[in-house]
Amino acid sequence: MAPEHSYLAFTINIFNILNMWPDERRSCKTLKEYYILVIITLSTFAIVADFVLQLYDDDYSFPSLVESIIGASALCSVIYISICFLVKRREIKRLTDDIGIFEEYLPPSKIREAEETAKFYTKLFVLYGIVGNVLYSCLPLLSYGECQKNRSSHMIKYGIPCGPITRYVLPFRHDEFPLAQMVIVEEVFVSTLGTTIVMTLTMLVCGILTHASANLKHLKMLLLDTSHVDGEKITRHTNFCVKYHTAIIDFADRTNDAFSAMMLVHITWTSFIISVLGAEIIMETNYFNALRYTMHLGGWLGMLFLVCFYGQILMDHSADITTTVYDTKWYEKSPGIRRSLALILLRSQRPLMLRAGGINVMSLATFIRVRISEVGSKWKVKVLYSAYSYFTLLLKIKP
Repeated sequence: MAPEHSYLAFTINIFNILNMWPDERRSCKTLKEYYILVIITLSTFAIVADFVLQLYDDDYSFPSLVESIIGASALCSVIYISICFLVKRREIKRLTDDIGIFEEYLPPSKIREAEETAKFYTKLFVLYGIVGNVLYSCLPLLSYGECQKNRSSHMIKYGIPCGPITRYVLPFRHDEFPLAQMVIVEEVFVSTLGTTIVMTLTMLVCGILTHASANLKHLKMLLLDTSHVDGEKITRHTNFCVKYHTAIIDFADRTNDAFSAMMLVHITWTSFIISVLGAEIIMETNYFNALRYTMHLGGWLGMLFLVCFYGQILMDHSADITTTVYDTKWYEKSPGIRRSLALILLRSQRPLMLRAGGINVMSLATFIRVRISEVGSKWKVKVLYSAYSYFTLLLKIKP
């Protein structure tokens, strides 16, 4: 059944503006589709060059090294997430189109409710990201005078100005007008671009999970109605529930296939970024810099929490199907109906999950638990514990 409406339209419009959403009318790929990757990669090289030259010249402070690590790490995560999206974007487009399949099962009012919920939180989070990014970009300018007084010999040697978000080393000096101002504008643009991509992708995942969870909640209501349906309608009603459950499982499996590799960044690289930001906040003596790193940390924690939270909701609602089947008056039904209910019961024994590359699942347990354990051959990575481990390591090696 073809979808009658466009779902997650606000999120998709952002990707259209960024020229990242697939266009079926365009058969060949163009450089326009990859300009973001090119810009962000060049910026990453400039930050890495600053980090390497600080070590090579043996002219650095530990906070300045950590600042370079923060900038390069954040941009590397944007590059990885963007590549994952570009590789899977056609599958993701089909996934958003196929939300319309559930129009056959879910009442329009519940579809609208799920859509409005996804739209509201997407707008809220993207707005937080953009406003936060503007403040993040402006705060270094407030400490411009202090930076000028304490400008290091490394900054003077390579012509690095005060005022940018992070420090670049370029093939030319850029500490005089207008190059210094151009670099600041470029960094603000790259930072806003990266923030928009990561946050919009995060909310795209959350929006898809919101629709899947809404369908699971409605399926539970239909299963409970099985106890009150009799006669010829019961067979049709039960078959409808089996078909509905199968459609939800297929949708969840395809969601995993589309976003599994992308989620790896949240349980691996995010831990590192959180720890480095925490260390920089502790070491930073400038109030404005400490404030902007705190905002940066809040953004990463917020994204991680949202994905884990919606992943947990998906797990809970899918696991509740088992209890719901038990709560029906299955024992009063015919053998054929009992077989159909048993099929739903068996398929709901394993909860639906948003996986991260087969390493772990995105859930509140992954977000909160404070340990790393090896069970069999599978590593269970606990993000906050990993971040804390890196954080304490950085504090120990700090001069």
